[in-house]
Amino acid sequence: MIGTLLLALLLGAGRADWLLIQTDYATIHYQRSDSLAAEKLAQIIPPTVQRIERDLQLPRQPRFKVYLAPDRSTYDEISPGRTPPQWSVGWARPESGLIVLLSQNAARGEGRELLTTQVLVHELAHLMLHAKLGGRDVPRWLEEGYAKTAAREWSLGTATTLTWAVVRGRLIPLAQLVQRFPEDEPRVHLAYAQSQSFVAFLLDNFGPEGLGRFLELLAQGLPVEIACERALGRDIHALEHDWRRYLELHHTWLGLFLSRRWVWALTSLLMLFAAAISLVRRRRKLRAMELEERFEHDDDLSGLLH
Repeated sequence: MIGTLLLALLLGAGRADWLLIQTDYATIHYQRSDSLAAEKLAQIIPPTVQRIERDLQLPRQPRFKVYLAPDRSTYDEISPGRTPPQWSVGWARPESGLIVLLSQNAARGEGRELLTTQVLVHELAHLMLHAKLGGRDVPRWLEEGYAKTAAREWSLGTATTLTWAVVRGRLIPLAQLVQRFPEDEPRVHLAYAQSQSFVAFLLDNFGPEGLGRFLELLAQGLPVEIACERALGRDIHALEHDWRRYLELHHTWLGLFLSRRWVWALTSLLMLFAAAISLVRRRRKLRAMELEERFEHDDDLSGLLH
C-alpha cells in the first residue's frame, strides 16, 4: 500500500503536462512529442489483451496505466526504488496495474533502435501472467520467457546470442535464473534469450495446453518441480537437459554461419573479391588498349618508311 502511494506521488510530482488517451483496457500517459507513438500503443492494446486473455484463459482484466517516458531522466524518476539499469527500456508493476516505457525518441537519442509496441506487449504479458498466477512467485526464467514469447521477440540477435553461448560452453544453468538475472548487460541478454528459448521449447513439445496446465498448478501453489512433473510428465531437470541437447543441434556452427556478424564478414569478403576481379579486368582492358595503340602506331611508322 505504501509502495503504491509513493509511486502515485512520484508520477504526479514528476511532470504536470502529461496528456491522456483512454481505451477500454488502459489509460496512456504521454508527452506531446510522443503523440504518434501513444496512438499506436492505443491501437494495439485491445487485440493484445484479448489474445493473452485467451492464451491464459483469463477473465476480463481491470484497466491498467501506461506511462511513456519522453527521456531517460523521467523514466528514472518515475521508477520507484533503485534506478533502472541503463539498458532497461520498460518495466511493469503488476500489483499497481502500471507499465512504464522509454519512448522510441528517447531510445533513438541513446543510439539504439526500439520497438515500443513490442516492449509494451512484453510488459503487458507480465501483468497478465501475474493475474493468472494470483501474484505467486514463479521462476524468473518462466516469467521473462513467457513475456518475450508473448511479445514474439525472437530475432537473429537472440539466435546469435544463444549460438555463441552454446559454442563456447557458457549457457547459464536455469537454477541460476530462478530469483534474478545477471547484472552485466551481455549476460542479462543471454539470460533473456535462454528464458525465451526454453519456454518456446516447452510450447513446441507440449503445446499451449501443456503450458497452461503447468501455470494452473503453479497458481495453486505447487512447487515448480512437482507442477512440471504433473503437467508435463517430465522432471524439470530432464527437460533442461533435452533443451540443451536441442540447442547443441540447432545453434552450433550452422547458426554461427548464419549469424549477423558472419553474414557481414562474408558480405565484406564477397565485396572485396568482386572489387579485385573488377580491378584485374580493368587492368587487362587497359593493357589490351595499350597494345592496340602501340600496334596501330607501329603500322603508321611502317607506312611512312615505305
